[in-house]
Amino acid sequence: MSTIFNKLSLASLPQNLYKIVQGWVFSVVLKMLILKQGLKRILPSLEKAPRVSCKNFQRDSDKVDLQACGSYKIIDATDSYQGINAIALNTLHEEGKTSSFSSDHSTATTQEKLESICQKLLETVLPHIVQDIDLDQCYFYTCLEIKNGGYLPVMHTDTDWLMFPKHEGFQLWYLLENDHDQNHGNMFMVKTSALSPTDPPVSMEVRRDGSIEKKIDSTMVGNEKTVVGRWSEQEAKEQNLLQFEYLDMKPGECMIMSKRSLHMSDPRPHLEGIPSNRRAFVLRIILPDKNSKENFLRFNVNHKFTRYSRLHSSLKQVALRGKKLEKGVYQLRLKSHFDMFDPNVSLTDQIRSSNPKPGIIYVFVCAFLSVATAYFIQTQTLNIAEKKE
Repeated sequence: MSTIFNKLSLASLPQNLYKIVQGWVFSVVLKMLILKQGLKRILPSLEKAPRVSCKNFQRDSDKVDLQACGSYKIIDATDSYQGINAIALNTLHEEGKTSSFSSDHSTATTQEKLESICQKLLETVLPHIVQDIDLDQCYFYTCLEIKNGGYLPVMHTDTDWLMFPKHEGFQLWYLLENDHDQNHGNMFMVKTSALSPTDPPVSMEVRRDGSIEKKIDSTMVGNEKTVVGRWSEQEAKEQNLLQFEYLDMKPGECMIMSKRSLHMSDPRPHLEGIPSNRRAFVLRIILPDKNSKENFLRFNVNHKFTRYSRLHSSLKQVALRGKKLEKGVYQLRLKSHFDMFDPNVSLTDQIRSSNPKPGIIYVFVCAFLSVATAYFIQTQTLNIAEKKE
Protein backbone atom coordinates (compact mmCIF):
# COMPACT_ATOMS: atom_id res chain seq x y z
CA MET A 1 0.00 0.00 0.00
CA SER A 2 2.83 2.41 0.82
CA THR A 3 4.25 1.99 -2.72
CA ILE A 4 0.91 2.96 -4.26
CA PHE A 5 0.60 5.86 -1.81
CA ASN A 6 4.02 7.18 -2.82
CA LYS A 7 3.10 7.13 -6.50
CA LEU A 8 -0.14 9.02 -5.97
CA SER A 9 0.01 12.73 -5.31
CA LEU A 10 -1.68 14.09 -2.21
CA ALA A 11 -1.02 17.53 -3.69
CA SER A 12 -3.45 16.81 -6.56
CA LEU A 13 -6.47 16.75 -4.25
CA PRO A 14 -8.90 19.70 -4.29
CA GLN A 15 -7.89 22.40 -1.81
CA ASN A 16 -10.54 21.76 0.87
CA LEU A 17 -10.13 17.97 0.77
CA TYR A 18 -6.34 18.34 0.63
CA LYS A 19 -6.25 20.35 3.87
CA ILE A 20 -8.47 17.85 5.69
CA VAL A 21 -6.50 14.80 4.53
CA GLN A 22 -3.13 16.45 5.08
CA GLY A 23 -4.05 17.56 8.59
CA TRP A 24 -5.18 14.06 9.46
CA VAL A 25 -2.08 12.44 7.99
CA PHE A 26 0.20 14.77 10.00
CA SER A 27 -1.78 13.98 13.15
CA VAL A 28 -1.13 10.27 12.56
CA VAL A 29 2.57 10.88 11.82
CA LEU A 30 2.86 12.80 15.10
CA LYS A 31 1.34 9.90 17.05
CA MET A 32 3.61 7.47 15.22
CA LEU A 33 6.74 9.46 16.12
CA ILE A 34 5.68 9.62 19.77
CA LEU A 35 4.87 5.91 20.00
CA LYS A 36 7.77 4.39 18.10
CA GLN A 37 10.46 6.35 19.93
CA GLY A 38 11.62 5.97 23.51
CA LEU A 39 11.30 9.67 24.29
CA LYS A 40 10.62 8.99 27.96
CA ARG A 41 14.18 7.65 28.18
CA ILE A 42 15.57 11.14 27.49
CA LEU A 43 12.92 13.00 29.52
CA PRO A 44 15.29 13.57 32.50
CA SER A 45 17.79 15.22 30.13
CA LEU A 46 15.08 17.40 28.64
CA GLU A 47 13.90 18.50 32.09
CA LYS A 48 17.46 19.45 33.12
CA ALA A 49 18.27 21.27 29.86
CA PRO A 50 19.33 24.93 30.15
CA ARG A 51 16.56 27.35 29.15
CA VAL A 52 17.71 30.00 26.68
CA SER A 53 16.10 33.14 25.29
CA CYS A 54 17.25 36.34 23.60
CA LYS A 55 18.80 37.40 26.95
CA ASN A 56 21.49 34.75 26.41
CA PHE A 57 22.71 36.34 23.16
CA GLN A 58 23.63 39.91 24.06
CA ARG A 59 27.24 40.04 22.84
CA ASP A 60 28.07 41.53 19.44
CA SER A 61 30.05 38.38 18.67
CA ASP A 62 26.93 36.21 19.10
CA LYS A 63 26.23 35.66 15.41
CA VAL A 64 25.02 32.74 13.34
CA ASP A 65 27.60 31.10 11.08
CA LEU A 66 25.82 29.57 8.09
CA GLN A 67 28.68 27.12 7.52
CA ALA A 68 28.66 25.73 11.05
CA CYS A 69 26.74 22.88 12.67
CA GLY A 70 24.37 23.93 15.43
CA SER A 71 24.90 27.67 15.09
CA TYR A 72 21.88 29.60 16.29
CA LYS A 73 20.78 32.79 18.02
CA ILE A 74 17.57 34.17 19.52
CA ILE A 75 16.71 37.83 18.94
CA ASP A 76 13.93 40.18 19.96
CA ALA A 77 11.80 40.86 16.88
CA THR A 78 8.58 42.07 18.50
CA ASP A 79 8.35 44.94 16.00
CA SER A 80 7.32 42.37 13.40
CA TYR A 81 4.81 40.49 15.58
CA GLN A 82 1.54 41.97 14.29
CA GLY A 83 2.49 41.48 10.67
CA ILE A 84 3.85 37.94 11.11
CA ASN A 85 0.78 36.93 13.13
CA ALA A 86 -1.50 38.24 10.38
CA ILE A 87 0.42 36.17 7.80
CA ALA A 88 0.12 33.04 9.95
CA LEU A 89 -3.61 33.60 10.49
CA ASN A 90 -4.10 34.44 6.81
CA THR A 91 -5.83 37.73 7.67
CA LEU A 92 -3.76 40.13 5.57
CA HIS A 93 -6.64 40.42 3.11
CA GLU A 94 -9.27 41.25 5.74
CA GLU A 95 -10.67 44.75 5.96
CA GLY A 96 -9.62 46.62 9.06
CA LYS A 97 -6.45 44.59 9.56
CA THR A 98 -4.20 46.92 7.58
CA SER A 99 -4.09 49.56 10.33
CA SER A 100 -2.02 47.26 12.54
CA PHE A 101 0.94 47.33 10.16
CA SER A 102 1.57 50.93 9.14
CA SER A 103 -0.14 53.73 7.26
CA ASP A 104 1.64 52.95 3.98
CA HIS A 105 -0.16 49.57 3.88
CA SER A 106 -3.58 51.16 3.60
CA THR A 107 -3.81 50.71 -0.18
CA ALA A 108 -1.33 47.84 -0.56
CA THR A 109 -2.31 44.47 -1.96
CA THR A 110 -2.11 41.36 0.20
CA GLN A 111 1.05 40.27 -1.62
CA GLU A 112 2.68 43.67 -1.13
CA LYS A 113 1.88 43.56 2.60
CA LEU A 114 3.33 40.07 2.87
CA GLU A 115 6.57 41.07 1.16
CA SER A 116 6.92 44.24 3.23
CA ILE A 117 6.43 42.37 6.52
CA CYS A 118 8.96 39.66 5.65
CA GLN A 119 11.52 42.15 4.38
CA LYS A 120 11.18 44.11 7.62
CA LEU A 121 11.81 40.93 9.63
CA LEU A 122 14.82 40.04 7.52
CA GLU A 123 16.30 43.52 7.94
CA THR A 124 16.25 42.81 11.68
CA VAL A 125 17.78 39.35 11.22
CA LEU A 126 20.64 39.89 8.74
CA PRO A 127 22.96 41.86 11.09
CA HIS A 128 23.01 38.77 13.35
CA ILE A 129 24.60 36.54 10.69
CA VAL A 130 28.36 36.17 10.19
CA GLN A 131 28.19 36.15 6.40
CA ASP A 132 27.38 39.34 4.48
CA ILE A 133 24.01 38.88 2.80
CA ASP A 134 22.08 41.38 0.70
CA LEU A 135 18.32 41.43 1.18
CA ASP A 136 17.73 41.28 -2.57
CA GLN A 137 19.66 37.96 -2.73
CA CYS A 138 17.21 36.17 -0.45
CA TYR A 139 14.59 33.72 -1.71
CA PHE A 140 11.78 33.34 0.83
CA TYR A 141 10.62 29.77 1.27
CA THR A 142 7.97 28.48 3.64
CA CYS A 143 4.88 26.34 3.69
CA LEU A 144 2.03 27.82 5.72
CA GLU A 145 -0.09 24.68 5.75
CA ILE A 146 1.21 23.58 9.17
CA LYS A 147 1.19 26.20 11.89
CA ASN A 148 0.12 24.74 15.22
CA GLY A 149 1.62 22.45 17.83
CA GLY A 150 4.91 20.60 18.20
CA TYR A 151 4.42 18.41 15.17
CA LEU A 152 7.93 16.92 14.79
CA PRO A 153 9.21 15.49 18.12
CA VAL A 154 12.28 13.84 16.64
CA MET A 155 15.82 15.25 16.55
CA HIS A 156 16.54 16.26 12.96
CA THR A 157 17.99 18.70 10.48
CA ASP A 158 15.44 19.66 7.85
CA THR A 159 15.05 17.52 4.73
CA ASP A 160 13.84 20.61 2.85
CA TRP A 161 17.46 21.44 2.04
CA LEU A 162 17.67 18.35 -0.20
CA MET A 163 15.33 20.20 -2.54
CA PHE A 164 17.95 22.89 -3.08
CA PRO A 165 21.24 20.99 -3.55
CA LYS A 166 24.44 23.07 -3.18
CA HIS A 167 22.55 26.13 -1.94
CA GLU A 168 23.35 27.77 1.38
CA GLY A 169 20.71 29.35 3.56
CA PHE A 170 19.29 29.64 7.04
CA GLN A 171 16.07 29.17 8.96
CA LEU A 172 13.90 31.39 11.13
CA TRP A 173 11.56 30.16 13.86
CA TYR A 174 9.33 32.96 15.13
CA LEU A 175 7.16 32.25 18.20
CA LEU A 176 3.63 33.65 18.02
CA GLU A 177 1.79 31.96 20.88
CA ASN A 178 2.34 29.55 23.77
CA ASP A 179 0.19 29.64 26.91
CA HIS A 180 1.56 26.51 28.64
CA ASP A 181 1.97 27.35 32.33
CA GLN A 182 5.65 26.35 32.23
CA ASN A 183 6.19 27.55 28.66
CA HIS A 184 6.73 23.97 27.48
CA GLY A 185 6.03 23.06 23.87
CA ASN A 186 8.58 25.21 22.02
CA MET A 187 11.75 23.55 20.69
CA PHE A 188 14.97 21.95 21.84
CA MET A 189 18.27 22.61 20.13
CA VAL A 190 20.64 19.64 20.28
CA LYS A 191 24.43 19.85 20.28
CA THR A 192 26.24 16.66 19.32
CA SER A 193 29.65 15.51 18.13
CA ALA A 194 27.85 13.08 15.80
CA LEU A 195 26.93 15.82 13.33
CA SER A 196 29.30 16.85 10.53
CA PRO A 197 29.20 19.99 8.33
CA THR A 198 29.19 17.69 5.30
CA ASP A 199 26.20 15.63 6.46
CA PRO A 200 23.02 15.64 4.38
CA PRO A 201 19.80 16.08 6.38
CA VAL A 202 19.85 13.67 9.33
CA SER A 203 17.74 12.46 12.23
CA MET A 204 18.84 11.16 15.63
CA GLU A 205 16.16 8.78 16.84
CA VAL A 206 15.71 7.50 20.38
CA ARG A 207 14.84 3.81 20.31
CA ARG A 208 12.55 2.28 22.90
CA ASP A 209 15.54 0.64 24.62
CA GLY A 210 17.17 4.07 25.02
CA SER A 211 19.73 3.57 22.24
CA ILE A 212 20.33 6.35 19.69
CA GLU A 213 20.38 5.88 15.92
CA LYS A 214 21.74 8.40 13.46
CA LYS A 215 19.98 8.22 10.10
CA ILE A 216 20.67 10.15 6.93
CA ASP A 217 18.51 10.84 3.90
CA SER A 218 20.45 8.51 1.65
CA THR A 219 18.91 9.42 -1.70
CA MET A 220 18.02 12.58 -3.54
CA VAL A 221 14.41 11.46 -3.24
CA GLY A 222 14.65 12.17 0.47
CA ASN A 223 12.41 9.17 1.19
CA GLU A 224 14.87 6.52 2.30
CA LYS A 225 16.90 6.73 5.48
CA THR A 226 20.09 4.81 6.19
CA VAL A 227 21.39 4.12 9.69
CA VAL A 228 24.98 5.38 9.82
CA GLY A 229 25.54 5.42 13.57
CA ARG A 230 24.24 3.65 16.65
CA TRP A 231 24.97 4.20 20.35
CA SER A 232 23.64 2.22 23.29
CA GLU A 233 21.97 4.22 26.05
CA GLN A 234 25.06 3.76 28.21
CA GLU A 235 27.46 4.81 25.41
CA ALA A 236 25.40 7.92 24.72
CA LYS A 237 25.55 8.91 28.39
CA GLU A 238 29.28 8.24 28.73
CA GLN A 239 30.09 10.25 25.59
CA ASN A 240 27.62 13.02 26.49
CA LEU A 241 26.37 12.49 22.95
CA LEU A 242 23.28 14.72 23.15
CA GLN A 243 23.30 18.11 24.84
CA PHE A 244 19.90 19.80 24.93
CA GLU A 245 19.05 23.49 25.19
CA TYR A 246 15.41 24.53 25.52
CA LEU A 247 14.17 27.59 23.65
CA ASP A 248 12.44 29.42 26.49
CA MET A 249 11.19 32.01 24.05
CA LYS A 250 8.36 34.48 24.39
CA PRO A 251 6.02 35.56 21.58
CA GLY A 252 7.84 38.04 19.36
CA GLU A 253 11.25 36.39 19.76
CA CYS A 254 12.87 34.89 16.67
CA MET A 255 15.42 32.08 16.50
CA ILE A 256 17.92 32.12 13.62
CA MET A 257 19.76 28.88 12.85
CA SER A 258 22.12 27.43 10.30
CA LYS A 259 20.64 24.70 8.12
CA ARG A 260 22.84 22.03 9.79
CA SER A 261 21.35 22.59 13.24
CA LEU A 262 19.85 19.61 15.05
CA HIS A 263 16.53 20.46 16.68
CA MET A 264 13.23 18.90 17.77
CA SER A 265 9.75 19.95 18.86
CA ASP A 266 9.29 19.72 22.62
CA PRO A 267 7.59 16.34 23.17
CA ARG A 268 6.63 16.94 26.82
CA PRO A 269 3.06 18.26 26.22
CA HIS A 270 2.37 15.23 24.02
CA LEU A 271 3.81 12.83 26.60
CA GLU A 272 1.66 14.50 29.26
CA GLY A 273 -1.43 14.25 27.05
CA ILE A 274 -1.79 18.04 26.94
CA PRO A 275 -2.80 19.53 23.56
CA SER A 276 -0.26 22.09 22.40
CA ASN A 277 -1.53 25.47 21.29
CA ARG A 278 1.97 26.65 20.45
CA ARG A 279 2.01 28.60 17.18
CA ALA A 280 5.21 29.44 15.35
CA PHE A 281 6.00 30.95 11.98
CA VAL A 282 8.74 29.07 10.11
CA LEU A 283 10.68 30.71 7.29
CA ARG A 284 13.70 29.48 5.35
CA ILE A 285 15.93 31.73 3.30
CA ILE A 286 17.54 30.17 0.23
CA LEU A 287 20.64 31.92 -1.09
CA PRO A 288 21.68 31.83 -4.76
CA ASP A 289 24.75 29.94 -5.97
CA LYS A 290 27.68 32.31 -5.49
CA ASN A 291 29.51 30.68 -8.40
CA SER A 292 26.75 31.30 -10.92
CA LYS A 293 25.93 34.60 -12.61
CA GLU A 294 22.54 33.33 -13.74
CA ASN A 295 19.40 33.95 -11.70
CA PHE A 296 18.09 30.48 -10.90
CA LEU A 297 17.94 27.92 -8.10
CA ARG A 298 18.89 24.26 -8.32
CA PHE A 299 15.77 22.19 -7.57
CA ASN A 300 15.46 18.46 -6.85
CA VAL A 301 12.23 17.39 -8.58
CA ASN A 302 12.30 13.91 -6.97
CA HIS A 303 11.96 15.07 -3.39
CA LYS A 304 9.04 13.44 -1.54
CA PHE A 305 7.52 16.83 -0.67
CA THR A 306 6.67 17.34 -4.35
CA ARG A 307 4.02 14.64 -3.90
CA TYR A 308 2.67 15.70 -0.52
CA SER A 309 2.48 19.49 -0.81
CA ARG A 310 0.73 21.78 -3.29
CA LEU A 311 3.52 24.34 -3.09
CA HIS A 312 6.28 21.83 -3.84
CA SER A 313 4.25 20.15 -6.57
CA SER A 314 3.93 23.54 -8.27
CA LEU A 315 7.66 24.25 -7.89
CA LYS A 316 8.41 20.89 -9.49
CA GLN A 317 6.26 21.73 -12.49
CA VAL A 318 8.04 25.05 -12.93
CA ALA A 319 11.48 23.43 -12.59
CA LEU A 320 10.70 20.74 -15.18
CA ARG A 321 10.28 23.51 -17.75
CA GLY A 322 13.86 24.59 -17.09
CA LYS A 323 17.25 23.18 -18.01
CA LYS A 324 18.28 19.80 -16.58
CA LEU A 325 21.54 20.14 -14.63
CA GLU A 326 22.01 16.56 -13.44
CA LYS A 327 19.85 13.56 -12.62
CA GLY A 328 16.72 14.85 -10.88
CA VAL A 329 18.01 18.44 -10.60
CA TYR A 330 16.68 21.26 -12.79
CA GLN A 331 17.01 25.01 -13.00
CA LEU A 332 14.18 26.69 -11.10
CA ARG A 333 13.56 30.19 -12.42
CA LEU A 334 11.08 32.26 -10.45
CA LYS A 335 9.46 35.58 -11.29
CA SER A 336 9.60 36.72 -7.68
CA HIS A 337 11.75 35.91 -4.67
CA PHE A 338 8.44 35.29 -2.86
CA ASP A 339 7.14 32.61 -5.24
CA MET A 340 8.10 29.88 -2.76
CA PHE A 341 6.39 31.55 0.15
CA ASP A 342 2.84 30.30 0.28
CA PRO A 343 0.84 27.62 -1.55
CA ASN A 344 -1.92 30.16 -2.12
CA VAL A 345 0.05 32.86 -3.96
CA SER A 346 0.33 33.49 -7.70
CA LEU A 347 2.77 30.69 -8.54
CA THR A 348 0.32 27.93 -7.61
CA ASP A 349 -2.56 29.64 -9.39
CA GLN A 350 -0.43 30.01 -12.50
CA ILE A 351 0.44 26.30 -12.50
CA ARG A 352 -3.10 25.15 -11.84
CA SER A 353 -4.50 27.24 -14.67
CA SER A 354 -2.10 25.67 -17.17
CA ASN A 355 -2.79 22.05 -16.22
CA PRO A 356 -5.95 19.94 -16.46
CA LYS A 357 -7.78 19.22 -13.22
CA PRO A 358 -7.51 15.64 -11.96
CA GLY A 359 -10.49 13.41 -12.68
CA ILE A 360 -13.03 12.69 -9.94
CA ILE A 361 -12.07 8.99 -9.78
CA TYR A 362 -8.37 9.82 -9.38
CA VAL A 363 -9.17 12.35 -6.65
CA PHE A 364 -11.30 9.78 -4.82
CA VAL A 365 -8.56 7.13 -5.07
CA CYS A 366 -5.92 9.58 -3.79
CA ALA A 367 -8.09 10.58 -0.84
CA PHE A 368 -9.05 7.00 0.01
CA LEU A 369 -5.49 5.66 -0.15
CA SER A 370 -4.12 8.62 1.81
CA VAL A 371 -6.55 8.04 4.66
CA ALA A 372 -6.23 4.24 4.45
CA THR A 373 -2.45 4.41 4.58
CA ALA A 374 -2.50 6.79 7.53
CA TYR A 375 -4.99 4.54 9.36
CA PHE A 376 -2.84 1.48 8.62
CA ILE A 377 0.27 3.21 9.99
CA GLN A 378 -1.62 4.30 13.10
CA THR A 379 -3.07 0.86 13.90
CA GLN A 380 0.22 -0.94 13.26
CA THR A 381 2.13 1.52 15.43
CA LEU A 382 -0.41 1.14 18.25
CA ASN A 383 -0.15 -2.63 18.01
CA ILE A 384 3.64 -2.49 18.21
CA ALA A 385 3.46 -0.13 21.19
CA GLU A 386 0.97 -2.37 23.03
CA LYS A 387 3.17 -5.44 22.51
CA LYS A 388 6.24 -3.68 23.88
CA GLU A 389 4.50 -2.21 26.92
